[in-house]
Amino acid sequence: MSDPNQRPPGAPKSLAATGPLNRPASAEGLHGIGPRQAAVLREYGIHRVGLLAAAEPATVQRLLGGRAGQTAPDRARGIESWPETN
Repeated sequence: MSDPNQRPPGAPKSLAATGPLNRPASAEGLHGIGPRQAAVLREYGIHRVGLLAAAEPATVQRLLGGRAGQTAPDRARGIESWPETN
């Protein structure tokens, strides 16, 4: 798929949104998303942080699995889950 804005067959239309959800920050630049996770997200049309933020957390968990799948949706929304220290 050469056009990053093209939705792969079967992908929900909401993940191929344009406008504010298609902001220029690459999903690969997000802390915790490495090249392999970024490639999986791109396969499903999630190539920008805004699209990752708009995706259902359960979908991201299914795609990425593990800790990246749990933390990526929150991080894309600007929510960090750091343990509290006293």
